[in-house]
Amino acid sequence: MKNTTAEFVRDAHEFLEGFDRHQFRGRLKFLDLLGSQLKLSYDWFRIDAIGLGAEFKVIPQKTRPFFRQYDPNTDFEPGNFIASVDHPDGSLSEAHTVAANWHDDFGKWGVDFVAGHSILDLTADLDLDYSPAPAAVIKTGDDNSVTTVELRTTSPSLGGVLGLARLFGPELPGNSDFIAGVFYQRRLIRNSFLTVDIDPVVFGEFVVRQDLPATLPPFPVPAPGTGRFVERSTLHYDETSNSIAGFGQSDWHFLPRWTLTTGMRLQNETKAADWKRVFESPTHVTFSQFLNWEEFQRKLDRSEFQVSPKVSVNYKPIDALSLFARWSRGYKGGGFNEFATRGSVKDLSFDQEKVDEWALDAKTTLLDGAASFNVSLFWMDLEDFQVITTRPGDIVITVVNAAKARARGVEADLTWLPTRWLTLIGTLGFDDAKYIEFPIGGCPQDMPNTDGDSDPRCDLSGHSLVRTPEWMITLTPLVGFPAQSLPGIGRLIPASWSGLGLTGDFTAEYQDSQDTEGLGGFGDPRARQPRFFRFRGSIGFGNLDQGWLFRLHAENITNQAIQNGTGEIQTAPGHIWQLPEPPRVIYGELRWDF
Repeated sequence: MKNTTAEFVRDAHEFLEGFDRHQFRGRLKFLDLLGSQLKLSYDWFRIDAIGLGAEFKVIPQKTRPFFRQYDPNTDFEPGNFIASVDHPDGSLSEAHTVAANWHDDFGKWGVDFVAGHSILDLTADLDLDYSPAPAAVIKTGDDNSVTTVELRTTSPSLGGVLGLARLFGPELPGNSDFIAGVFYQRRLIRNSFLTVDIDPVVFGEFVVRQDLPATLPPFPVPAPGTGRFVERSTLHYDETSNSIAGFGQSDWHFLPRWTLTTGMRLQNETKAADWKRVFESPTHVTFSQFLNWEEFQRKLDRSEFQVSPKVSVNYKPIDALSLFARWSRGYKGGGFNEFATRGSVKDLSFDQEKVDEWALDAKTTLLDGAASFNVSLFWMDLEDFQVITTRPGDIVITVVNAAKARARGVEADLTWLPTRWLTLIGTLGFDDAKYIEFPIGGCPQDMPNTDGDSDPRCDLSGHSLVRTPEWMITLTPLVGFPAQSLPGIGRLIPASWSGLGLTGDFTAEYQDSQDTEGLGGFGDPRARQPRFFRFRGSIGFGNLDQGWLFRLHAENITNQAIQNGTGEIQTAPGHIWQLPEPPRVIYGELRWDF
């Protein structure tokens, strides 16, 4: 994305939505280590993301002169991949991960031990006003580490239920097998900070201009090098999380074509967090008086015990058809708000969410194995659904429990090989995902709250969830055939190049309209992404016998403008920004296996 402000601000990025990525992977496999198997791995990556890529979507005429005094070429046309941002925002991430996977057989019993440790360091900058004006900036960073250990055993086939000859009287039929284990994870967040800088003069002018005529001349801009007074507030945060769980799942084949699967996971999770918010500038009127932030220092801890069961019945009337009916319950643990602006318990923490899922599935094999078709009907009920949102008049996000939500629909996929060189893959999804109860959703600042209560937030009950289009459909043909079979060309290829082949694929994707608001969904039609088609494909050639392949890829071939996220500039009613997905991207890939 082109950035018009780079012409006027020396440090601004000329182009946005870029990245520089480096990655290394190493694997060691010991296939026979004293009769056991051991796999070791190390992964490292470093990603320097350059420019968030936010562009204006809706900006009232009366405030456009305010932005143009900092960049005369400020762009207000959405969907043209042009932005106007003065701050060189972006992020730098670096991670190291080591893992070990050990397996051994003790008689007919299998034992697996998995352990891993990962370290992630992250720093990021964000232009909080998404504009060429130097009004507000966020700087953040933290050090994360995660340690995971798991020990599990897998049984051989056992008679009846888990090898018990009799259970509640008569001997039960069939046979069964099971897997059981324990799991432990420790996560640390250390040295976390989030610093917000606000220029009260620029910020104040922006607020005032929203109530002034558009014909009013721009306010004078300080000359470069004269310095600016900035109000600053920083939140320091640390968190420790420990999870320990026991789990098990059994398959009881009680009749020749029937299987009953039952499972259970028992987990206890504890978390402890420390916050300290400070004002680091001599004055902090904007924070304390206008935004209602406060200095605070707080320590909290929480503990949760979760029981997650599952039940599934599988019936295979014929070898080519498998039918499933299943139910499961899952949890997403509660936590703490790492971006809090005030020190009350309500502002600092949120509760766990729970989901119950019912589903009917079918898996089929057709045309003597040349095709497969799978379909799933699902219904999910979510309670205390966790949603990222904003408070009225605040500029930092928070997490709340949105009471109830529901998702129901169908997913299907078809794979067909009509010829040796052609494969067709199709997918279809219908998802009716809505808030059932969400009385404290975010509101557009320029639209009144009409739900009839005193809370300034909007009742979003009945609105669709963020980024959940009702319909998603894809169709992908893949081709791959030896070059020697090409008419007029194949006979010219020497026998030593018999493995040379051509490959290609093309995907057509359709998505229905969807809400893209990234801060909880305010039910605003300006945050809707209309339905769209998108296309991608690749073409290449290589010699599989020699282990090499070259391929040319193209993403978003028609350069479709698609918004991935939308938000409203806080304290600026009717000022909407959006995050577009990348425009057309063309790149090459060279792979060599040796």
